Amino acid sequence: MEKYEKIKVVGRGAFGIVHLCRRRSDGAFVILKEIPVEQMSRDERLAAQNECQVLKLLNHPNIIEYYENFLEDKALMIAMEYAPGGTLADYIQKRCNSLLDEDTILHFFVQILLALYHVHNKLILHRDLKTQNILLDKHQMIVKIELCEGKPYNQKSDIWALGCVLYELASLKRAFEAANLPALVLKIMSGTFAPISDRYSPELRQLIMDMLNLDPSKRPQLNEIMAHPVCIRPPAQPLH
Repeated sequence: MEKYEKIKVVGRGAFGIVHLCRRRSDGAFVILKEIPVEQMSRDERLAAQNECQVLKLLNHPNIIEYYENFLEDKALMIAMEYAPGGTLADYIQKRCNSLLDEDTILHFFVQILLALYHVHNKLILHRDLKTQNILLDKHQMIVKIELCEGKPYNQKSDIWALGCVLYELASLKRAFEAANLPALVLKIMSGTFAPISDRYSPELRQLIMDMLNLDPSKRPQLNEIMAHPVCIRPPAQPLH
């Protein structure tokens, strides 16, 4: 730990503790994930090692950068890039029902799309793509996805999750919300969600519907989404 100075705890989860630290060599802020190895089962240790291997494979401007890992006081420490702009979920919540314009939605969505395409090209499945795991830079203009769980390859569940993120950007609420888990499962199985505002183009609304198709085989492939007219058209006006 002589390389890093701990500043504060910014998160706690089932896996361990997330620290905001300052790198002594250059004063840059970094995130250190502290994962206690001693209490872990063999499978959990393998999963933690796998996460490091997966992170090493990825190198993309829209994915949180991995720096290094080391053992410290019987804990695995993973050093990663810090994104100070908060999560996309926070950004959406702060809109207070003031809908984003379509260019801004696509500005974020295309970055998420490119990051996910990079992940899938390495034959990795994200498995936990949601607005809480999508971070922003300090200007809240550049998206950084956080890889939580690398798993063997099958695109279609990530496409569903990507559809949920795009729905949330367009409606400022989650596609599927319910008071309890059985009600949520029922909503998802019936494919019912509130319609998207008609202030958005028919192409954008149709793309969301296609990604949230209950039949995985009918959801578009990532390369089809990247070639979609809404993703390749130039913005109508500069972003503010």
